[in-house]
Amino acid sequence: MLTERRPIDPDAKKMMQIAGNTGALGLEIFAYLCLAYLGKYLDNRLHTKPWLMYLGLFLGVAAAINALVRVNREYQRSLKQDDEAGPDRR
Repeated sequence: MLTERRPIDPDAKKMMQIAGNTGALGLEIFAYLCLAYLGKYLDNRLHTKPWLMYLGLFLGVAAAINALVRVNREYQRSLKQDDEAGPDRR
């Protein structure tokens, strides 16, 4: 009935985490850049062309860069931890 769970290979687990973070980053950047389109929509509704679109674009790009920096720091931290763990862990 119930079978034993085999332990997941640490390298495979790490690759799955990297793939998940990368995919989430792409969706996050897309969502942030949608702020420009929200600004364009609000510009049309409030007759403030093109100021809200520029504001949304600026905020979206800034948030996307922040997300890239955050993911890069996490990746660098994990590389540093792997190096400190030594060759036996790899």
